[in-house]
Amino acid sequence: MTKQNFIQEWEQITLTKIFEIEVINRQTDDVEYLTFNIFLEGNKFKAYHETTTKKELRSKKIAYVQIKIDFDYSIGGNLSELYCECTNKILESEFFELI
Repeated sequence: MTKQNFIQEWEQITLTKIFEIEVINRQTDDVEYLTFNIFLEGNKFKAYHETTTKKELRSKKIAYVQIKIDFDYSIGGNLSELYCECTNKILESEFFELI
C-alpha cells in the first residue's frame, strides 16, 4: 500500500480513533479505563493518554507512545503494534496494571 492510499484509508475511518484499556489503579485498587487518543502524523501513529495527576503527567512511562508506520502492513496491523506499545507502557508504569 502506498503512503497516500494508507492516509486516505485512515481518513475514511469514521469510528472514534481510540484505544480503551482496562487497568487497575495501583494507588486505589479501582478498575479504570485508560483512553489513548490515536492520530497519524507523517509516517507515525501516535497515541496519548490524558493524565489525571501531576505525578502521572511528569512520568514518561505511559502518557505518549508512537510507532513508525510500516506501509507494507495494513492499518489494522500497524494499530496492533501501537496497541502493544501502549500495553507495554502500562506494564512499565508505577500507576496502573493491566487486568
